[in-house]
Amino acid sequence: MKLNAEIHLRELNGQKIGVIMTPLGLDYTKVLELNESAAYLIEETKDREFTEEAWITLLQRRYQISQEAATNDARKLIDALTTARLLRH
Repeated sequence: MKLNAEIHLRELNGQKIGVIMTPLGLDYTKVLELNESAAYLIEETKDREFTEEAWITLLQRRYQISQEAATNDARKLIDALTTARLLRH
């Protein structure tokens, strides 16, 4: 998988958001509110190909959570990014 190259992380009132930058500016139809772990995964993999398993490993290492919890979190983010067309499979 690979993130859309135009996705950028921004902070708005202390909240991380993912936005798409177009030649005309921000595309407000594709703004995602991100929790800390989602922002971390995007920051770590925004410029390279990755797998679901890589995200699971990153979550487990950083947050010391179970494989089940990391898998659920990774899949939720993958689903959200896919729905917003911000992720290529």
